[in-house]
Amino acid sequence: MTLRDTYENVASVHFGPMQAGVDHPDARHYDDIDNDGYLDQVFHIRVQESALNEQQAFACLSGSLNNGQSFTGCDAIQVK
Repeated sequence: MTLRDTYENVASVHFGPMQAGVDHPDARHYDDIDNDGYLDQVFHIRVQESALNEQQAFACLSGSLNNGQSFTGCDAIQVK
């Protein structure tokens, strides 16, 4: 899933089973995580607030765009 940072409502972004929010509105930065030549948004979220544990095999990130449209993206994870 690719989102342009001008389109998503950062305050609406949630992660994990307990829907942990972004640590603070400025708790993101940009990096080319997947080496595709495009900068990716990296959000900082407090893992303890997400309720993830070592038994979970996937997690989801959800939120809404500034126009009100919702989005959800899920992927495999490994909690260490």
